[in-house]
Amino acid sequence: MRATAAHIATRGKGILASDESNATTGKRLESVGVENNAETRRAWRELMYTAPGLGQYISGCIMFEDFLYSSTAAGVPFVDVLRKEGIVPGIKADTGMQTLPGTDGETATQGLDNLGTKCKEWYKQGARFAKWRAVLRIAGPGQGPSTTAIMENAHGLARYAQIAQENGLVPIVEPEVTLGPGSYGVEETAYWSERVYSHVFRLLNEYNVVLDAILLKPNMCLPGLDAPPATPAEVAKYTTRTMLRTIPAAVPGIHFLSGGMSEEESTLNLQALNEACPNAPWSLTFSYGRALQATTLKTWAGKQENWEAAQKVLLSLAAANSQAQLGQYKGPHPSPGGGRILQAGALQGATAVLSDVPEVSVKEPVAAAASNRPRVVILGSGWASMSMIKALPENIRKYYDITVISPRNYFLYTPLLPAVAVGTMEEGSVTEPVRRILGTKGSYYEASCSSIDPLRKEVVACFPGDAEDCFKVPYDILIMGVGSVNNTFGVPGVREHCQFFKTIEDASRLRKRISECFERAALPNTTEEERQELLSFVICGGGPTGVEVAAEMHDMIFEDLAAHYPQLMPDVRIRVVELMDTVLSTFDRQIGEFTAQQFQRSGIELVLNTRVASVSEGRVSVVDKCGNVFDIPFGACVWSTGIAMSPLAQQLKELFPEEQTHARSVLTDDFMRVLGSNNSIWAFGDAATIAQPHAASRADELFEYADMNGDGKVDLVELARVLRAASKRYPHLAEHAAHLEAKNSR
Repeated sequence: MRATAAHIATRGKGILASDESNATTGKRLESVGVENNAETRRAWRELMYTAPGLGQYISGCIMFEDFLYSSTAAGVPFVDVLRKEGIVPGIKADTGMQTLPGTDGETATQGLDNLGTKCKEWYKQGARFAKWRAVLRIAGPGQGPSTTAIMENAHGLARYAQIAQENGLVPIVEPEVTLGPGSYGVEETAYWSERVYSHVFRLLNEYNVVLDAILLKPNMCLPGLDAPPATPAEVAKYTTRTMLRTIPAAVPGIHFLSGGMSEEESTLNLQALNEACPNAPWSLTFSYGRALQATTLKTWAGKQENWEAAQKVLLSLAAANSQAQLGQYKGPHPSPGGGRILQAGALQGATAVLSDVPEVSVKEPVAAAASNRPRVVILGSGWASMSMIKALPENIRKYYDITVISPRNYFLYTPLLPAVAVGTMEEGSVTEPVRRILGTKGSYYEASCSSIDPLRKEVVACFPGDAEDCFKVPYDILIMGVGSVNNTFGVPGVREHCQFFKTIEDASRLRKRISECFERAALPNTTEEERQELLSFVICGGGPTGVEVAAEMHDMIFEDLAAHYPQLMPDVRIRVVELMDTVLSTFDRQIGEFTAQQFQRSGIELVLNTRVASVSEGRVSVVDKCGNVFDIPFGACVWSTGIAMSPLAQQLKELFPEEQTHARSVLTDDFMRVLGSNNSIWAFGDAATIAQPHAASRADELFEYADMNGDGKVDLVELARVLRAASKRYPHLAEHAAHLEAKNSR
């Protein structure tokens, strides 16, 4: 048994975990369009086990019991196929989990009954090791596994290991600390892992288990499911520390599972582990299931003509992890970003769209630096993109090639933009160069991304304002933080006659226009009508931006300019045009009402319940709620009514029409992966929104819940109550509930 354990723990090799049950295997087969039956399940195993040269990288294979007794289509037992490659056959020993009484849904692993007899049979059939999995759950921040669950599962693992060794099988002990919801970091996972492992090894010793004839299959220390991903260096730091504190040096090998990680993450983290602890007393290696199988299965897809290609994928994934075990992995990864080798197949719906896009004449890079690291392209230099850049560790280039592309070479602190427009602050005070934020973490190109090709995994970018100076940038991972554009809502004349307010240039233009209006109004040949028009300032939109601009403009005019143009002050008018019945309508109503009172005292006029019909030179044509049309003259008109999808976001919507159904944003999942992109593109900031469940489909059910007295009507109190209750599942209802609750409390 010691020799077997040492062989499986051979440096540069790991374990292929293929012990999925028939039900689990069936689901994975069906996910790639393969019928789930005994023959397809057998064929899938044969594809993996007969991959030529697999024994170069794999030293052990965990099998589901059915396949320990199964054979190839030619009649060769799978056990013999594996042995010929130098791969030790193993068996899944446990029979699954059951809820543990007295706990909050925690589980204990079953299968000790008749285990000794089964081990004898498995050994006779050719198995030389076994595996027993215990799952201990972190339910959330500060909510680790209970002492009851830890002790019960530690006892089961120790008793299993004892029985396995008594019958000649090397026991793989798998105490998996699984991740739960919450934003806790790797430190908390490390804490609970240490607690679990220490109890497991105490009981292994108490049951007289021979430690140099076992193998350990633990989890890596990863953050909670709602936390930002940890870097490989962070994972390695806490994982190796946990192992050094709890795992005896007698154990030959620690074979990490790949749960919670993509195929590429599994390799990068394993590489980081061996870099962090090159002289570890154990072999730090892998026992991967999905991290070796996912892309292999997609490549095969049940088609005989894909058999050889799928085996090559499996071998390349195994080779990458073999290199990582030796601390020699340099990339590129066979499946960068995780399971995306068959992106062309997954994105076939984009083909028709891309075929209609004219080929852009672009320049190839003069000299592309050779790199084996995954290529990450980040589009945009706004809040989302720059926050991400700042959060990246300084040594990120060790693991990824980062490229930032944006037509704006500075980050803008947008809340202070109105202050720049009126001269309270200078431009340099609210901007920071992208290159300074990026530092040595990556490269920056001042360019506008004009198109994305998810099939070729490349973007086309052009120098701002020069459609002839374009180039292509390849990517493995694309992150979109392109923000949004001004929404004119199709109102005629807006683009020609209004001032937008999103950039430093917009603020400078408004500042210049205000100065020009006062200087023209002060000329001796300016008529009274012309003067009143020049000194009329209109802000279309009563949201946060419009309110800030109106307030800053008022302070500048009546506190600063009044000293220089005292004779003009009686003719100054500042008006805010808003479609709703109050400003700041997306906030609590009390905030909007307070703002309206402040504006009234300051002399800022609110034109509420009014929409803009058109804009012409010096005139805004508006329509009130009664349908009356009238004009408001202006010297300067600021348009701040809302945002729309950027052209790049609109292109994604066209590429993935079935998944991208939102009118104003790119739809993503909870991890900001763009729906339809097969996890190759991420999006955040104003460009994106997370797909929310639709409450409308349950309207009848919600109405019945709200109608407590059964009168067939729902009053405001009942409506607020049901919205608050439903917001747990439909978060967007919380805002409406808060509005009604505030209204009902008056």
